[in-house]
Amino acid sequence: MMGRAGRKHDGSVAKVDIVVEESNEEAFVDGMQDDSGMDVLSTLTGVDDLTFHVLGEIVTGNIKDKATARQWFARSLRALQGGKFDPDEIFETLEEFEAVKTHGNRIMATPMGEVAVSFYFHPADVLMWKLNFDDLFDQGLENDEVAPAWALGSIPCGRATGDLGSSRWIVNDCLNKIPAGLQVMDGALINTTLWWHCMGGPPVGKLKNVALSMRKDFSRIRALLTVLDMKVAQWGMRDYFDDLELRVKKAVGPELLDLCKLNGISKGQAVYLYNVGVTNIQELREQADNIDGEVDERFMETIRRLVR
Repeated sequence: MMGRAGRKHDGSVAKVDIVVEESNEEAFVDGMQDDSGMDVLSTLTGVDDLTFHVLGEIVTGNIKDKATARQWFARSLRALQGGKFDPDEIFETLEEFEAVKTHGNRIMATPMGEVAVSFYFHPADVLMWKLNFDDLFDQGLENDEVAPAWALGSIPCGRATGDLGSSRWIVNDCLNKIPAGLQVMDGALINTTLWWHCMGGPPVGKLKNVALSMRKDFSRIRALLTVLDMKVAQWGMRDYFDDLELRVKKAVGPELLDLCKLNGISKGQAVYLYNVGVTNIQELREQADNIDGEVDERFMETIRRLVR
């Protein structure tokens, strides 16, 4: 993150803070003094990286055409290290992602591109989320157990990977539960499986922390999907994305969603109510007297408050 390609600079000396683990501090200090093993290499090494960063510069107005794109790249570490840059290829790729449009020699971001930059997601992922949720809603699969995990997980760039170890069987189970007609992108099955876990699927072994990180980041994805709905897709599904966030937050399947919406009902309590045949507030009102005496007083008081 020490590059300056996209930054204004007056030519004066720039200062950089480098944050490292304390246990590695001495090695880093020594290495920077004699350059041993401390080569700094540009990460702008492929089309995926370049499209992501170029789109941000288009949205801010720093890149307006091929000439300004070349000027931007010329200030980068990648250019200094001999890297090549083809603005035609980058602009064409961004057009394929529906993130930009050209007007003569000018390049401008589309609403899709602006949404991607606003939430710091790769435009290829944003386009795929749009297409995936198009399919999900067209087929009426929004309340399916696994289909929403497919819609979130089957993307090309920002996806989690890893080894499930002894929990590998979950991947096949996830694949078998995905409704017919929904194809998982190559390399995205682990990511899809982890999203299923986040929405009430089976444990994922040693990838639990990866899934936890995905869960924590979901509010940003939900915000993007909501804005994508308003500005691009016109699904009219804002309430659905709120429900999806609740599924991820509480790690529940669609069968428990209505119960978990009730104020004060935990996931464990929702599971109990579901197992005794209660799936919504109306059924809870009908079954409240039968439940009385079967659960602890605190749980029962919550039920009384809800049915009143």
